[in-house]
Amino acid sequence: GTPHADRAELAWVEARCLRLAGRTEEALATARRDVRIVEASGDEHDLMHALEELAACEEATGDLQKALEDTRKVRRHMWAIHRGQTRQLVQQVWEYVDVERDRKKLQTQASEATRSAEEDPLTGLGNRRQLERFLLEESERQTEVACIIADIDFFKDVNDMFGHDVGDAVLRQVGEIFSSRLRAGQKAIRYGGDEFVVVMSGVDLAGASGFAERIRLTVSDFAWTAIAPALRLTISVGV
Repeated sequence: GTPHADRAELAWVEARCLRLAGRTEEALATARRDVRIVEASGDEHDLMHALEELAACEEATGDLQKALEDTRKVRRHMWAIHRGQTRQLVQQVWEYVDVERDRKKLQTQASEATRSAEEDPLTGLGNRRQLERFLLEESERQTEVACIIADIDFFKDVNDMFGHDVGDAVLRQVGEIFSSRLRAGQKAIRYGGDEFVVVMSGVDLAGASGFAERIRLTVSDFAWTAIAPALRLTISVGV
C-alpha cells in the first residue's frame, strides 16, 4: 500500500507498546494521535483497532469515562463493518444468482435450439441432422449399428383420397408407433416425406429384423378408421 496507508495500519501498535511498557501518559498521547492518523485513512478495521487501544490507554490512566465512550465507538464501528460485509455478501450472492440464472437460461436456449434443429416439426421425431450426428457418434465409438428403413405404401393415394390433413395425421401416428417402441441407444428419424429410419446401437441383424416385423404388424393392425373412414395402411420395411 501507500506509505500513509501503511502508517495508518500500524499506527496503534506504538501506543500499545508504550502502554505495555508502563508509559501510560505517552501511550495515551500516542493513541490519540494514532486515531487521527487512522481516521484520515478511512479504514474501518484499522480505526476500530486504534479506538480499542485508545480506550485501553484511557483506562490505564484512570479516565474510565473516556474509555467507556471510546469502547462504545468501537462497537459502532464493529456494527458498521458487519453491515458492510453483510451488504457485500448479499451483493455477491445476488450476482451469483444472476450468473447462474443467465447460465441456465443460455443452456436451456442452446438445448432448445439444438432440439429444434434436429427435430421434425410434424412428427416430433429426429430429422436427418440428428441421424447424421447419431451415426457420427456411434462410428467414433466403433459400435455395431442396425438400420431400419421404412416407407408408407401408396402414401400419395392417402393424400389424394383423404386430403393432406389426414396425410399429416397418418405421418404423426406412424411416428408415434416408431417412437413408442424405442429403447436407450435407439433413434427414430423422419427421413423425408413418408420415409422413416430407425437406428439401433448394439443391436444385431436378427434383433433389428424382429423389431421391424413387429412395427410392420402394428401399423397394419392399427385402427386407421379412427382417423378417416375406410382408411387402411401398410408399410414396407428393410433392415
